[in-house]
Amino acid sequence: MFKFLSKVENLLIFIPIMVLYVFYAVSPDGYMGMVLDGEYVNISIFELGITLLLLLLIPYIFHYTLRLQIKKATVVAKIHVYVSLAIIVGNGIIYYNTPLISYRWQNEILPPPIYDTWRYSLHLSYALWQLFFIVQIAFVVYAILKMRKTPPKESAGNNSSLAS
Repeated sequence: MFKFLSKVENLLIFIPIMVLYVFYAVSPDGYMGMVLDGEYVNISIFELGITLLLLLLIPYIFHYTLRLQIKKATVVAKIHVYVSLAIIVGNGIIYYNTPLISYRWQNEILPPPIYDTWRYSLHLSYALWQLFFIVQIAFVVYAILKMRKTPPKESAGNNSSLAS
């Protein structure tokens, strides 16, 4: 059991659950406000957690498959896990520290300075989510290429050490 839990790729499943549980516990109503397509919407932290787990399940399966095929990809796999978890925790910290605003402030001539802080946080979060998706896609492509790559087979008639 300890051998299974000591694998780095298991962090892709356990850490997002723990981070989202903590943010769900400290949020006043279990929702976080976001602007999507110009509209202010509330997103359930629980639904975000389920979506995040489903998104991370695909790279997790590739980690597991690479490990079973013994394809020496441990450095890339560890980098993928740590970068993914840093992005998840970074987004959680951004959302936790984002100030509450009134979305009507965008229509004012001089919105309060906290509105600019909120917009900066929102843009930073969007950039981190885009980086998150790029990292996941890059790892999946890397894993597919690594699994399809076959080592060259040695033929018995082509042994150069016996020819000399």
